[in-house]
Amino acid sequence: MSFCDIYSIDVPSGLFADKQNLKDDTIIKAKKTFTFQSPKLTFFFEENYIFTGDWEILNIELSELFIANQPVSNFYISNLLINRFKKIRPKISHKGTFGYGLLWAGNTQMAGAAMLASKASLKTGAGKITVFTSLENKVPLNVFCPEAVISINFPEKIDLFTAIAIGPGLGTENKTIENLRKFLKLKIKVPLVLDADALNILADNPELIVDLPANCILTPHPKEFKNMVKKNWANSEEKFEILKNFAKQTNCIIVLKGAYTAIALPDGELYLNNAGNSALAKAGTGDVLTGIILGLLCQGYSELEAAITAVYEHGKAAERFTEKYTMRSLLASELINYIQ
Repeated sequence: MSFCDIYSIDVPSGLFADKQNLKDDTIIKAKKTFTFQSPKLTFFFEENYIFTGDWEILNIELSELFIANQPVSNFYISNLLINRFKKIRPKISHKGTFGYGLLWAGNTQMAGAAMLASKASLKTGAGKITVFTSLENKVPLNVFCPEAVISINFPEKIDLFTAIAIGPGLGTENKTIENLRKFLKLKIKVPLVLDADALNILADNPELIVDLPANCILTPHPKEFKNMVKKNWANSEEKFEILKNFAKQTNCIIVLKGAYTAIALPDGELYLNNAGNSALAKAGTGDVLTGIILGLLCQGYSELEAAITAVYEHGKAAERFTEKYTMRSLLASELINYIQ
């Protein structure tokens, strides 16, 4: 007996558009869903992929600008939104115009994390990047990214930097924990991104969270996020609520990475991303994302604009790669070449 492929229009029959279904609900399992004008919230629930399949937006010519300006609690990251954030690079410019970033990353076993993040930040458009890292990483960093400045001593004049990112491949040794503690006590005024081991340190030392500056960008993957909030979730709807509450409590912007990366703001707003594909399911791609965020912050993007734009561009870079090659073959170092 043969079966036909099922395609759903707007929403698969039986699937709620804005809330979690019950386990026993009967729902159509579509191979693909063609939805009108904008995706529904539940399309971003990972457990609903078996019902929606891949989904595509059909433009029925409603006003995209009107939709984009509605005070909704969940917002889809579209190209229209990204274009609103885009900044022009004036012809009359120099490297100082586009900022000076500090990247604190890479212990002796993780030089690659520092290499990927630094090169991604410069590829994104930062004017200058200094990498504070282990002495052993100096040579490989100079070879991989000769444009970056390498420092084996933490810079004394923090106020020189336009933006700072901390964490990729950093390690969680006692000395690193104490250095991060001292750094946060400085109460810096420039935009800050914390990723990877910086988040692991926060999870094990939650008293440090009170020292995070307002709108600090945290970029955990699900396991790191669970360690930070000390909670688990039963479904995606519950995950998003925990995410929004944590952003409010910490006054931080939380970028929860995944198939549908979610960005929660301190005011309770939630932005959802569909750009990208499974080519990103590789070690090192998160380091590239941190570098993109840092590069945008250096150029004067606000923390909100940088987080949203970076997540979208990170996904689009993977899509550009897979127009030529397979999803299996992407390396994080190759992803950098597809940043636009």
